[in-house]
Parts: sequence; C-alpha cells; structure tokens
Amino acid sequence: MDIERIFEVAVLSARRDAQLATDAGFPHRACDPVACALMELWESGRDAGMSEEAIQAIVDRHVELDDAGEAWPRDIAPSVH
Repeated sequence: MDIERIFEVAVLSARRDAQLATDAGFPHRACDPVACALMELWESGRDAGMSEEAIQAIVDRHVELDDAGEAWPRDIAPSVH
C-alpha cells in the first residue's frame, strides 16, 4: 500500500471506532488515533522523500481541524461545519 492509502485507512478506522463506541454509549475521541496516524504519516512521508507540501496535501484530503486545533476525520469533525 502507498503512504496515502495507509493514512486513509487509519483515519477511516478511527472514524469507525468512534461511531461504534458512540452507538454503544461509550465516549470515544476519534481525534486521538487520527493524531497518531498524522505522526506516522509525516514520519513515513519524510522517510520516503516526500515534500512537506505533498504530505500536507494528503492530510488536507482526509483530515480537518476543529476549533481547538485537534485533527478529525473530515466527515465527523465537530465545530467545523
């Protein structure tokens, strides 16, 4: 898998886990695993020789920041829409 696909899967997994926890009545913050995925993306991207702009473009496609600056999967970010 390429770097973007790995990141996308991590973000989707965070979204799914948050939805499952919410449906079961447990609090869950999707932003925490997304933050970990972001760190891995930046590290992997740099190791692969990607430019900061290319890495940021991947981030922008899959993640958005809430008003507090926390990263969330694009479709469930609170206080952004």
